[in-house]
Amino acid sequence: MLAAACTPRVQPVYVVQDHPLPKAAAGLSQEQLDTIAREAAVARGWMVERTAPGQFRLIQKWRTHSAEAKLLIAARGYSINLVTSSNLKEAEGHIHRAYNNNVRALETELERRLFNTSN
Repeated sequence: MLAAACTPRVQPVYVVQDHPLPKAAAGLSQEQLDTIAREAAVARGWMVERTAPGQFRLIQKWRTHSAEAKLLIAARGYSINLVTSSNLKEAEGHIHRAYNNNVRALETELERRLFNTSN
C-alpha cells in the first residue's frame, strides 16, 4: 500500500501560530523581515500583497483551486492563517491536504531563509 493512499485528502487546517524566529534572525529590522517573507512566499508560488509592515495577503491558485492566507511576521515570530479557499473542500476547520502542504512548504522556506540570514 502506498503511503500517499494512507493520507486523508481532507485534514484539519494547518495553522502556523507564533512560530518563533531562529536566533540567526535576531536583530533583523521589520523591513528585512518583510523582504524575507515576501521572497519566501513568492519562491513557494504565492502571490503576495503587503497590507502593512509585517502583514501580507497571500494567494495561491492552481487548476480550479485557490487559497488566501494571512502572513504576519515580526521580531517575536510569524503566523500563517487561512482566510478563505475555493474548491479545497474547506468545512468545519478542515481543508484539502494540498493547502496544508503548501503552508508547510512556505513555513519551511521561511525557516530556511531566516536561519541563513546574516545581519
